[in-house]
Amino acid sequence: DAQSLLARWNHHFTDWQSTARWSYRWYQDSFGIRAHTAALEYSQTLAEGRWVLTPIVRLYTQTAASFYVASNPEQNGITFPPETATYYSEDQRLSAFGARTVGLKSAHRIARDTWVDIKYEHYAQRASWAVSGQGDRALAPFNARSVQFGVSQQF
Repeated sequence: DAQSLLARWNHHFTDWQSTARWSYRWYQDSFGIRAHTAALEYSQTLAEGRWVLTPIVRLYTQTAASFYVASNPEQNGITFPPETATYYSEDQRLSAFGARTVGLKSAHRIARDTWVDIKYEHYAQRASWAVSGQGDRALAPFNARSVQFGVSQQF
């Protein structure tokens, strides 16, 4: 079972031809995971509305699932769950960690109702970034980059 709450706030700045978008998401589930996500985007219109640049920042943190067992590199990769554990997992997605995403999207109007865009994002995840401070220190840092291309047509 999972519950989440999402709050969003968008504000358009007419004088600057820009829009700020802020969001916050709270999440909890029956695994014992508690997570928080905060995101900010700022879209700036340029060149008489033909271009839009949007920097993106997103921060994320979560606690570990109640049945997550931290890896122990001192035991040659062998994990020993508590003897009372009915279920356990070493899946790092269930561990406590923090993450951040930074990115930039560029959109260009090629016709009255047609846009093309490209977005680059860099994602980084670290156990030490968990707000709870309880991240699995044996987990290796994780980094990913993504590039997206898009075309949108308004009707």
